[in-house]
Amino acid sequence: MGNNYAFGVGSLVVSGGTQTQALSNLTFDNSPTVTFGLDGAILTASAAAGAGGGSVNFSAGTTSGNLDSVVFSNSNGVSFGLNGSTITGSHNALTSQSNQALSGQNGSFTFQTASFSNANGISFGTSAGPAITASHNALTSQSNQAFSADASSTFQTLTFQDSNGISFSNNAGAIRLTHALQFTSNTSAITSAALHTSAALRAIYDGANSISTGTIRFTNANGVSFSINGQTISGSVSQSNQQMTMFATGNTTQSSTGTSNASSLIFRGEGVASVGITGGSVVISVPAGGGGLTNINISAGTTSQNLSNIVFSNSNGVSFGLNGSTITGSVNAAGGGVTLSSYVNMPGGLWGTSAVTFGVTSLSSAVAFEMPQAGSFSFLRIPVLMTMASTTIATIASATATAPMGQTSTWNIVIYSVNTGASSRSLLSVASGSGTVNISARISITNSTQYSVSLAYSGLVEGNGTTRTTQYSISNTNYSFTTNQFTEFSSNRWLDVPFANSLAAGQYWLVMGRSTSSSSAGAGLTAMTSWGPRYSNHYAGTMGNLLFGIMGSTNMTSIGVHIGAGVFSTAGGGTTSAFPMSAISSTASNPMMYFQLLRSA
Repeated sequence: MGNNYAFGVGSLVVSGGTQTQALSNLTFDNSPTVTFGLDGAILTASAAAGAGGGSVNFSAGTTSGNLDSVVFSNSNGVSFGLNGSTITGSHNALTSQSNQALSGQNGSFTFQTASFSNANGISFGTSAGPAITASHNALTSQSNQAFSADASSTFQTLTFQDSNGISFSNNAGAIRLTHALQFTSNTSAITSAALHTSAALRAIYDGANSISTGTIRFTNANGVSFSINGQTISGSVSQSNQQMTMFATGNTTQSSTGTSNASSLIFRGEGVASVGITGGSVVISVPAGGGGLTNINISAGTTSQNLSNIVFSNSNGVSFGLNGSTITGSVNAAGGGVTLSSYVNMPGGLWGTSAVTFGVTSLSSAVAFEMPQAGSFSFLRIPVLMTMASTTIATIASATATAPMGQTSTWNIVIYSVNTGASSRSLLSVASGSGTVNISARISITNSTQYSVSLAYSGLVEGNGTTRTTQYSISNTNYSFTTNQFTEFSSNRWLDVPFANSLAAGQYWLVMGRSTSSSSAGAGLTAMTSWGPRYSNHYAGTMGNLLFGIMGSTNMTSIGVHIGAGVFSTAGGGTTSAFPMSAISSTASNPMMYFQLLRSA
C-alpha cells in the first residue's frame, strides 16, 4: 500500500492533526471508509457510499466542508499520484532543477548546480547538514606586505620602533605614540634636559645662512644685548645720540636745512598751523581754506568780513592781473578810475545854435565824441522843440459813433566805435537804446452837436515813463481838437531816451534817429492824427558855413568842419550793422548834435 518517494535535498514536512513530521516517504492508508488510488502522478481517494455514515469533512486554509470525494490537483510544482489506496505527492524541484540566475561583480550566469571555487586566499567547504563554510588564508598564514616611509620594505609583522624621543605601545589593539616632551599642564615648562636629549633643534636660518645645533646662542652686537632669567630671554638696546640732517623743500619760511638729535625730534607749529601727535602719527593742521586765510579780516569802505578767498573784480575802469603771487591793477583811462555818471559832448554848451530835424523816413543825425574815462549811464538827453497841433473836423452823418486815434514815435540810439586793421575806416556798434512817445485821442458822438473827447500822452522823463490824460465834452457844430491841452509837453523840452549801458574810455560815434506810426478808425475822422504834442526839431551847435575838400578833388562838400558830424542816410537810426565813415555826410552850417549821457539813480 502506498509508494515511497526519496527526496534528494532534505525531507518533506507533513502535518496531521496536531502532529508534524519531516518524512522522506508518505503513505496513504486505506480505511474502512476511504480508499486511495494512484494513477500515474494522480492520487485519488474514494469512500464507500454510505460507509462511515456519510461524507467526510475536509479543511483547506480558512475553508472547510463535508465531501463525499476529494481530488488532489497538481499545482505550484506539486503533483499527486495514487497507487491503490496510497496517494503520493512530488515536487518538481525534488526530481529536476531548472536553470537559476546568479550575478556577481564581473557578470552573471545561470546554473542548476552551483559550485564555489577556491580563489584569492578564500576556500570553501561543507559541514554537517546543508552548510557552506568559507575561510581566508590570511587568518592562518600571512604573505609579505609593502610599507614605505623614507624607504620601502615588505613585512608580515609590522613593528614600531622607539626613536628620537618617541615611543610606541599597544593598548587593547590601539597603537599609542608618546614623546618625551610631554606637558603635564597648560603652564608646565619643557626642561632643558628634555630639550637637549629628546628634541634637538634641527636648523636655524637667517635668510642667508643656516646652522644645525642643539644649542642656540644669542650674541650681543650693534647695541643689542641679551640676558636669560629663568626661561625668559630678554633683549635690550642702548641708544647713543645720533645726529640726522633734515631738509625742507617748497615754500619754507625758515632755513631749508638743519641737523637734529635723532633721539629727540620736535615738531613746532608756526602761524596758523598746529602740530600734534595722535596714535604715533605727527598731525599738522591748518584752518579751513588751506592757506590760513579763514581768519584774515578784510575791510572795504564800511564793511568788513573774515574771508578765506578774495576775488579782485574788474569794474569802474579798473582791471586786475595775477602773475605768480603778484596782483597788478590798471586804470583804463585818466580820472583815477572814477566811473562817470554824466557826460556832455559839448562842455561849453550850445553856441551858434541851429534847428535840426530828424528825417523820419530817411535821415539820422551822427556825431563823433570821446569818453575821457569809463562811464555808466541810464538815459540819453537831447534838447528839442515840442509843438502842439490843433485840428477841426466837420461833423459826420452818423448821429452816434466812437472813433480812436493813436500815434507812436520811436527814438533809436546806437553807439559805434572804430573798426580795426584794414577796416579801420568803418564803424561797429557797441551799445544801443530806444524809447517811445505815444499820443492818443478818442471821440464819442452823442448827436450831431454833442460829443466828448478823451486825450492821452505817454512820454519819457529821465528814461522812465510818464502819462497824462484828460477828457472834456463840447456842444458844437464841428469836432474841435484845441491846443490848450497838454501845454506842459510843448515848447523847449528835454527829450530823454532810455540808454542803460556802460562805456569804456575811448572814441565813439553816436547815431540817433526817429520813426513813427499812426492809426485811426471811424468814417471821416482820420484827420484826428493831426492833433497833439509832437517833436518839431532838435538843437545842434553850428560853425561857419564852410566846407573843405580833399586836395585834387572837385568835391567840395564831402567833409565839414566837425569831423564825424552830419547826417547818416539810414531811416530811424535803428541799424546796428557796420557802415563806413564816408556814409556820414555834412550839411549846411556844419551842425554838431548836442547830447548828454546821464544816470537817474
